[in-house]
Amino acid sequence: MNIHILNTPEPLNQATHTSVSLSIACALALILSPTAASALDYYVSTTGSDTYTSTQAQNPATPWKTILKADRSVTAGATIHVGAGSYTGGFTTSKSGSATSPITYISDTQWGAKIKGTSGTSGWTSNGAYVTINGFEVDGTGNTTWKNGIYATGTGDKVKRNHVHHVMNNKGCPSNGGSGINTESWYGGSAIDVTANLVHDIGPANQCQYIHGIYVIAPGGHIYNNITYSNSGYGIHLWHDDRNEFIVNNTVFNNRTGAIIHGADLADLYSQTTCAHDNYFANNILYDNANNNILLVGDCAGSNHVLANNLIGTNPQFVNYIRTGGGDYHLLATSPALQAGTLLNAPSDDINGQARIGNPDLGAYEYLNTVVLNPPANLRIVL
Repeated sequence: MNIHILNTPEPLNQATHTSVSLSIACALALILSPTAASALDYYVSTTGSDTYTSTQAQNPATPWKTILKADRSVTAGATIHVGAGSYTGGFTTSKSGSATSPITYISDTQWGAKIKGTSGTSGWTSNGAYVTINGFEVDGTGNTTWKNGIYATGTGDKVKRNHVHHVMNNKGCPSNGGSGINTESWYGGSAIDVTANLVHDIGPANQCQYIHGIYVIAPGGHIYNNITYSNSGYGIHLWHDDRNEFIVNNTVFNNRTGAIIHGADLADLYSQTTCAHDNYFANNILYDNANNNILLVGDCAGSNHVLANNLIGTNPQFVNYIRTGGGDYHLLATSPALQAGTLLNAPSDDINGQARIGNPDLGAYEYLNTVVLNPPANLRIVL
């Protein structure tokens, strides 16, 4: 096996890392023309009705009631706006978009649309290709049937900005495992991205090597800007068909088996015939886990894996570190993670959409030092 360790680049001057905000009061009037909703925008609400037609559901005043109704009714390119409230989980969506016209499910209030339930094998199973699940809370509290919070199996799927927690807390430690978010290749899926999610409290309270925060099986995925903690297995686990994965700018702490593991056994391969290869790990913070390393294991662990600019085991100096959650995992100005990343294959922004400036910081959050400049009194802006 070949593992390449890349050196840390020289940090940029902090001045290049400062976001400058220019406040100009009463100087600029903006004239906005109203933008009509797209012909492919649809609405779902807990107060809606599945008896409404597709045309009616394009009006926020007459939304559908369930996400399943939307799945059965829309076509490629649709955006389904889901209102705040609780929706019964344990369902499977199957409609596919395309690479140029994905189907997008978005909670218009981030984490306002909550997926809960007592049945099904996963909170949300997405079997369609090119489907985006954006901004939902998936809460498995009290559930005894779910194996996964979000189970994405379609090529080109994107799981982003979700809050997935308390899944498989009451099922012991079965060897067939489980996860908060699972990208699956059993059905041929690949290039499934998992970005900017908060995933925690997956699995029992004790150590369990089979139940993980984020479980990456499908090849070719981008696992960017996630925070994953307090899971019984690994924060991020890659296995089966993992190859050509990009695991970058994640914050991984207090996981009871370890931080990150990858590789494969020959007996566990699904759709590929070669061993794991070309996995890329960079700009991650791995702290306070049972094992803080990026482990490569298995008789089919493969080669050409790259580890670059990861902070492993060193205190990253979070603003307020609480290992069980509820803290502030932004970085202090004295953090060793500031400007310590590599630009190669790094995301352009952080978990909150803040642009990464210069050499990126490590972990899910980019440090932001805001300076407010007051303009001179005689400044005029001419449009």
